[in-house]
Amino acid sequence: MDVMLDLETLGKRAGCVVLSIGAVPFSAETGDVHNTGFYADLQLTSQLDQGLAIDESTLLWWLEQADKPRLAQAKAARQHPGIVLDNFRDWYRAMKGVAIWANGATFDMPILEALYKAYGMDVPWKYIAARDVRTLFALSGNKLGDFGTVNSAKHDALGDALFQAREVCKCIQALKKVVGYGKQRIAEIASADARLAAEREDHTNRDFSSKVRDFETLLRRDPDEAPAQARDIPRNGQVDADEGEARQTFIREIDAERSAPAEDRSSADHEISHGGHGA
Repeated sequence: MDVMLDLETLGKRAGCVVLSIGAVPFSAETGDVHNTGFYADLQLTSQLDQGLAIDESTLLWWLEQADKPRLAQAKAARQHPGIVLDNFRDWYRAMKGVAIWANGATFDMPILEALYKAYGMDVPWKYIAARDVRTLFALSGNKLGDFGTVNSAKHDALGDALFQAREVCKCIQALKKVVGYGKQRIAEIASADARLAAEREDHTNRDFSSKVRDFETLLRRDPDEAPAQARDIPRNGQVDADEGEARQTFIREIDAERSAPAEDRSSADHEISHGGHGA
């Protein structure tokens, strides 16, 4: 299973205080999204003691939000970050995560990685497992929400993770359709090219055979001109080897006749006129 991660924080960079962690398992291959996942609210004072920081502009942003997400953070039952990080590590490993996704390469995963580091722990995912939702949607020419998923729990880590996972699955399925159509068109073009090449080859062979027949006709009519004409006939590698050898033997005989004494040549002409060297 893949895992979609979302954080709610008091900052925008690695090293900030984390309010809550939400994550859901899903299959990017089949499009299945689990409706339940991991969620935890984290104690703030412990993080401040570990040197993590609160960004003033982010704090003010939270104060300006609607009552539901703001009050949810105010009333949250918070746990020690070390316990939460242990629990998330165990949960992630139980999911056998193939990849971990987040909306932005510079936000959720770097911030969570910094939190693990602050508590002397390693992240549970491998570096090659990281996936970015924004990159996927940029490549598809869409943005989150374009595939019709409704996010009824904005600024809630688990709700945002569910929303993002559903949108990612729909985006991947749409891209697969485009790629599948492209592969079909490439196969059709390749097949058409192969047919065209075969037709051209057949035309070339027929044209060559026609030139050979013209040469043989010329030979019967004017043996003196035939050898020179024969050398103008293109050599086609697809012509049967026996036919090619016979043609060359024939040309050598004509060349020999041309270089023979006049009295011998007169005798050869007589034989040709009576079909003695019929092609």
